[in-house]
Amino acid sequence: MFKPVALAFVTMLSFSGVVAAPAPPVTTKAASPDLLKDAGWEHYVEAGASADFQREGKQFRIKTTQTGNRTDSVQAWLALPSLQDGTKYTLTFDAKADRESTFGFVVGQRDAPYKNAGLLRQEESVGTQWRTYTCAFTAHNGNNGPGGVIKTPSFEWNKLGTLYLRRVSLKPTL
Repeated sequence: MFKPVALAFVTMLSFSGVVAAPAPPVTTKAASPDLLKDAGWEHYVEAGASADFQREGKQFRIKTTQTGNRTDSVQAWLALPSLQDGTKYTLTFDAKADRESTFGFVVGQRDAPYKNAGLLRQEESVGTQWRTYTCAFTAHNGNNGPGGVIKTPSFEWNKLGTLYLRRVSLKPTL
């Protein structure tokens, strides 16, 4: 049986292997022919940071105009079915930005203590044209004991600007 998990998009000034605990999230509904269609977005903006989260047709936009003091000062994550430990998954999504940059993604625990839960951090280039990203991984419990671990595909954006996402898919690999 699947349990809830969240898909996180993290906007940040620099990369870090540890994600700080988010404040209580705000939920925004998104619409798209993929996971964005039925799942809600949760997001967090640290005091001192400034960001806007908005659905634009079949895509979701994260626009950061000022970062805060932490590397994960702006976060957005998409509620998903839970990942089952030991199951192989494929994460696929489209992304583009308002300028050439890089971003990272990882599958880890959403709540402290923050640990890897299946996908070690990968860094990818992102440009101004849509590009499809695909990554396969095996989910595990993040060394936090059996059950109850919310695993989060987390996206990290290292510059001010806008990141666009669409056609997010997370499914077991056959």
